[in-house]
Amino acid sequence: MAGLLLVASCHTFLHTPRLSLSGSYAHSRGAHTTHAAQPFEPFRHAHKRAVVRADLPNFDGSGSFRSLVEYPTTLDVKIIGDNEGPFVSDMLTICAEITGQREEDVPVRWRDRGKYRSITLKLMFENAEQVYALYAAVNRDPRVRFKL
Repeated sequence: MAGLLLVASCHTFLHTPRLSLSGSYAHSRGAHTTHAAQPFEPFRHAHKRAVVRADLPNFDGSGSFRSLVEYPTTLDVKIIGDNEGPFVSDMLTICAEITGQREEDVPVRWRDRGKYRSITLKLMFENAEQVYALYAAVNRDPRVRFKL
C-alpha cells in the first residue's frame, strides 16, 4: 500500500531557550544538565529526525486525490526508472494517452544518474480517475522503480 512519508525536524525543540537538553547530544553542545531537567525526557533524542508515516489509500479507488485536489488541475509527476531503451518516450506516450494531451504539449525534463533516469512531466488531469489510471499504467512497466 502506497503511503505518504512526512519528515519533520525537531530542530525547533532543541533551540527553545526554556528546554533543557539531556544525554550525549547536550554534552556535545556544551550544555550542562542535572537530573532536574527530566520533565523533557520525551525530547531526549530530539536531535534525531522524527518520521511520521500517514498511510493514504491510493489505488483502491478511495484515495486522497479525490478529496484533496480540485479538478481540473496540473500536477508534476516524477518517474524514476532504469536508463534503458526509449524510457522517456515510452513514459511520455503512456502519460499523454491517459490524460488526453498531445505528446508535444507535455513539458518533460529528465536527468540521468548512471543506470537510472529521472523524468518529470507536467500533466493536466481532469479528474482523480486519470491520476490513478496513470500511476497504475506506469507501474506496469518493469523499468519503473519509483513514482512520485
